Amino acid sequence: MSCYATLILPTHDRHQTLPHALRSAQRQTMQEIEIIVIGDGCTPQVREVALAFAAGDPRVRFLDLPKGVHHGALHRHHAIEQAQSERIFYTDDDDILLPHHIECLGAALKDCDVVDTPALSVAPNGQIARGTHDSALPVFRAMLLAERMKFVYDTHLAHRKDAYLKGRQGWKDTPDNRVAYHMLKGFAADGDLTWKTLDRITAASFHGMCRWGMPGDARARELADFAARYSGPDAEDRLRAHSSKIFYMFCLVWALSGGEFSIEDETLVTLYAGPRPEATAREEALEVLRFLDSLISASATWVLSADLTLETKVVDALLDFRLGTDLPTYFIVRSLTARFPAGDVDRILQRCTPRPATSLARHVLRLLVEGAAAPSASANPLLRFGQRLSHDLARSMATSRILAQAHPWEVPFFRLTIAQALHQVGQARAAHDVLLTPAMEKAQSRHMAGSWAFLSDVQQAMGREAEAAQSAARGHELAARPT
Repeated sequence: MSCYATLILPTHDRHQTLPHALRSAQRQTMQEIEIIVIGDGCTPQVREVALAFAAGDPRVRFLDLPKGVHHGALHRHHAIEQAQSERIFYTDDDDILLPHHIECLGAALKDCDVVDTPALSVAPNGQIARGTHDSALPVFRAMLLAERMKFVYDTHLAHRKDAYLKGRQGWKDTPDNRVAYHMLKGFAADGDLTWKTLDRITAASFHGMCRWGMPGDARARELADFAARYSGPDAEDRLRAHSSKIFYMFCLVWALSGGEFSIEDETLVTLYAGPRPEATAREEALEVLRFLDSLISASATWVLSADLTLETKVVDALLDFRLGTDLPTYFIVRSLTARFPAGDVDRILQRCTPRPATSLARHVLRLLVEGAAAPSASANPLLRFGQRLSHDLARSMATSRILAQAHPWEVPFFRLTIAQALHQVGQARAAHDVLLTPAMEKAQSRHMAGSWAFLSDVQQAMGREAEAAQSAARGHELAARPT
């Protein structure tokens, strides 16, 4: 049997999600493929899953390899060298490929060296964000090379084997843990390569960083539910209807805000609304772009609409959507309160989809509005002390109610968000007490590095220089960890 495509799947310790990723690979409409599972110092449970799939399907090949540096990037290079096909694909052990993925991207490789589809990112709360880029435009390659924006994920990409092997940079030359970033930069740096983007939905990414701490069985159910819900010939159409481009357009507007790169408004409209949009769709795209710009740029102006429909749509899409660990909630609420009356901001938040992050956002809003001035000062010291104590108790009880709504694995990042708001209004002691918990002190993951770095800033504001230095060192130590 001739091999149409080679699919490379690296894995380390996600034995509960791995079967779902592999089954989505096996169900491709293009069946003449090989699936190379790279065990990067994998756990016994992962090894058991991989061997079972290899035993049941001759297309699956398991490479049981020692743990490699930088997420085993060199292992992927060697897998490409061994590939039986000229068409190279990738997927993660916690992503889902739609059945037409290989057929769709494989056909495009007839007339290009590299092809991708816009990202389709699924949030833990079920929201779906769709990418807004076109790799054929030189500006996207330039932003990738400048590390201003990474708009492509390897799950959504395919390339020709010879295009990779002739490159100067790839998996084998990765200097740090951002392995996919460096592989993509190798393609972006080669001006002779033809790289294009298909406006199709062929895969879904379930980013692991924003799910740090989420139990493996919950992650497996998430993949199973998605695969069951979006099956059948109309899955792509339903995903278009159920997804939003707001998050990735926000990322793009942010990347352009520095002034180093630029994209014409009409191109941005096309990326958001598609080619030749109807007048209403074009106008909405322009309005979304202007509102996003007002959240990012202090010089941009925006007049709130009477019914707040557009503003609510945008804020609802951004409130807790992220690819990394830290929530964007504080940034979004602070940006809103810097531009609009608190009452209008609260009206927007009240119209957002009810969920823990919405409650968190309204709590952050209250903290920012109340500020450090809590109760009015009294001439009586005892009464003044009582007022402060009552205020602090009410704030603590409200914080506890918000934390109780969050999933256990989300609590550290809810705490960080609340601490950010408290620190902003001069409540360093309260921020310190909310953030520093026994669970944070015990955590050994690099995903907690940001919390330790922020704690260092808080401790400096409190005048605790020695503790601040220790916290900063702890953050650096965690950030340097490979996994």
